[in-house]
Amino acid sequence: MNNPVQRPMQSPKVSVSLTTYNHAEYIAQAIDSVLMQETDFAYELIIGEDDSSDGTRDIVLSYQDKYPERITALLNEREKVIYIDGKPTGRWNLINNLKHCKGEYLALLEGDDYWNDSRKLQKQVDLLEKNLDYSMCFHKVRFDYEDKARDPIEYKPYQGKPSYSLHELIQKNFIATLSVLYRNYDFLSDLPQWYYAAPVGDYPLHLLIAEQGQIGYIDDQMGVRRVHERGYWSSMTIEKKFGTALKISEIVCDYFEDSEYARVAQSSLYFAKHRCDYAKGKIASSFVNFLKCLYLAPRHISVFDRGLAKSLIDIFIPVKTIAWGKNLIQKHNRNKRE
Repeated sequence: MNNPVQRPMQSPKVSVSLTTYNHAEYIAQAIDSVLMQETDFAYELIIGEDDSSDGTRDIVLSYQDKYPERITALLNEREKVIYIDGKPTGRWNLINNLKHCKGEYLALLEGDDYWNDSRKLQKQVDLLEKNLDYSMCFHKVRFDYEDKARDPIEYKPYQGKPSYSLHELIQKNFIATLSVLYRNYDFLSDLPQWYYAAPVGDYPLHLLIAEQGQIGYIDDQMGVRRVHERGYWSSMTIEKKFGTALKISEIVCDYFEDSEYARVAQSSLYFAKHRCDYAKGKIASSFVNFLKCLYLAPRHISVFDRGLAKSLIDIFIPVKTIAWGKNLIQKHNRNKRE
């Protein structure tokens, strides 16, 4: 646990960290969605370009040439890529971006997502400046499915409260990356070593920031996440997603082991084990881990957006049955569109 000093206010007030790799068909919209922001303060756009092979870099450089006072392009080399579980990631790209962000506040965006509210940054800065006990805030996001097999959905917290705590965030990551605005703390330029090995980069950042204060929520849909088969998370099978979530929970549990959050972190680990076993068809051990989760944190399941009844139904309905049902619905939706 640390007690970092917040960076003093500088110009620009907000730094937007945009990371991109092979996003040629999306990156212009992502950049434009930042440049369209209407604010009463200055902001900068830091673009980390991870040596794409599809022309993304040329697009980024053309924007930097057009807006040199606003955009800084960091042109990375593939040799610097950090591999996690044997796969290349954008972790070094993100870390390098964070080190170059000078603003008092920090927003995150990935090259295949975009914002759709020109007042997003203004609304979030206003909220944090009115609530000094908030270390960060986030907002509702729309998920668009590129294959059109599913209708767009709104991604938001289960309860829709004006603020949340670290205790709740440990139980579930309910915050979309493109929706956050952090206070820019010094430790973001010197992240702990375990962060470099975490399977995902956003959730650990949310947790580290949430250690410093409450999490504000704005119930406005101000950003769009594209879900497509090339995405890191959406390209995984159910089993792989639950296995990755388990690894994340193990890291989180280790980090909070000697803190007041140890019990809820352990509960979250049991929940991850429950889902991982369930995906593998290990129903008995899945149920045992589910009960251990409830014993440590009885309200855990409701915070997890599922509810006790739905989670119990999950346990007793085979994974293949659920997958078959989803495929049937998606096929029906495609036929209707055709």
